[in-house]
Amino acid sequence: MQWSQIKTLFIICFLVLDLFLLRQYLASQKSEITTIPQVSSTEEDLSVNLYGTEILSRDQVMKEPLITAASKEFSEEEISTLKSLPNQDIAVVNNTTIISRFKEPVPINVESIKPETLQNSFLNSDQYVKWDEEEDTNIIVYFQTMERPIYFNRAGLLLIQLNEDNEMIGYIQTMLVEVDEPKEDRTLITDYNAVSTLFNNAKVIRSEQTIEKAELGYHNLIPSPYGVQVLNPTWKITVSERDNRESFLVNAIEGHYFARDEDTFLANTIDSFVQDFRTTNRTQIEIFSNGKNLEEEEEKENFIEEIITQLTTNIND
Repeated sequence: MQWSQIKTLFIICFLVLDLFLLRQYLASQKSEITTIPQVSSTEEDLSVNLYGTEILSRDQVMKEPLITAASKEFSEEEISTLKSLPNQDIAVVNNTTIISRFKEPVPINVESIKPETLQNSFLNSDQYVKWDEEEDTNIIVYFQTMERPIYFNRAGLLLIQLNEDNEMIGYIQTMLVEVDEPKEDRTLITDYNAVSTLFNNAKVIRSEQTIEKAELGYHNLIPSPYGVQVLNPTWKITVSERDNRESFLVNAIEGHYFARDEDTFLANTIDSFVQDFRTTNRTQIEIFSNGKNLEEEEEKENFIEEIITQLTTNIND
């Protein structure tokens, strides 16, 4: 073989090798480009469309257990304390529900009222927290707390009734107690993901609204008035737009949005208390005025009807 042919063969081989190496290099560059971290469209959507997202956490790991709870039965000692409360006629239904009316309306500052400042009017008043939303029903809604608030649960409520002068005229009170069950911490979604659910999936948060705060509490979609129930860790997301504020609940474990209408909840809850009051065996209702039990059937029936009238008139005003 002549030298010129050998040289040509070498040139062709090196050319083929160069082309192969060039192809490998371009492939590796393409792989590096596609693995560059990108900002997710979800993050872009929230920061572009909503105000206040800087208060949210994208990666904070939080863990909370499920809570097993049941309706509290008020003890004889607690009922004795109720009897000593001034200016009240009180009914205790099934030892689980306190329904009271004030003999004389009690002036309060609606804007700054806190249950703990009214210890002479309620049992365990420091275990409730005011719901943010203001209703047009002359009823102030407080939710019970177990370290964190328990949202929209008939068995853990303090409903304070007001007259047209914003004076207290009565209240309904229920409580939950924790059942001693083994607890296992569950990993929660972040408050940022909860807002993403509300904005991108449920679409109940609108563009240009402001995220005011994100708070962790508990909620049960179908709470039992008397039986044992499981409370799920739940994000409460509060948003505002101009002078309007509204709050939304998101399951902090599974990420589901809980649709809750405050007016409907309040109306249904009052109605359920009224029905209980009407149908409960009178032997399961203890009524006392001025610290003394009402024993006469006629007195009891009159009191029950007066309380029902007060409740239903208040909720319909």
